[in-house]
Amino acid sequence: PVKRASPSPRASKAKAAPKTHTPYYAQPVSWNAARLCFYRHKIQPLAPRQLFKINVENVGTFEMTKEEFLLAFNDVIMAPSYRSEGIFTYPEVPEKAFRFLKPPA
Repeated sequence: PVKRASPSPRASKAKAAPKTHTPYYAQPVSWNAARLCFYRHKIQPLAPRQLFKINVENVGTFEMTKEEFLLAFNDVIMAPSYRSEGIFTYPEVPEKAFRFLKPPA
């Protein structure tokens, strides 16, 4: 019989290489809308400091982090439509949203 060397203790305790999987939310998140509209299914999976963009027709692009959204738009989070259906649309852009409007490029 052939005698095989057993693995060294160091080899058996070696750590697995770290996974390089990038969560899907690391991809840029943006959507187009006729009015300022927030989608829970797009915002909820984001990391707190990850940006998302909403391109609103005839207004421009609003850009904010999930953290900024949670702080500035509590009325959206508490709205029945956002809580039950996962969507909230403003009929007109509120004044508080304009600080997130990016200047045209």
